[in-house]
Amino acid sequence: MTAIVSEELLQKLDELYTADDAAQKSHRKKQTTSKREREVPVILSVASKADIALLEAEGFKVTQKFEAISAVAGTLPADKQEILRFAEDAPDVERIEYDGEVRALPVDAPK
Repeated sequence: MTAIVSEELLQKLDELYTADDAAQKSHRKKQTTSKREREVPVILSVASKADIALLEAEGFKVTQKFEAISAVAGTLPADKQEILRFAEDAPDVERIEYDGEVRALPVDAPK
């Protein structure tokens, strides 16, 4: 089963590549790490009895395990092809989401 890769994650990867390419072309910033060496924070929605060791063998680095939901947070290489390969090959992964900062917006209380 191939996991669903969120559009937000794919957009973040595109933004990373665009920024790297622009910096490299302008010679303002020396690239110190390759795109394959970088990592992107993700949340994996997994089957309830997912084998975390198998996910780690596929290149996933766990940073947090959730007990209330069937998900784990961690990092994957910041390479779109690698993430798509992981989505196809990783057992028990249902969805891969970008793990970004979320903020609540203030809402006016009803009068």
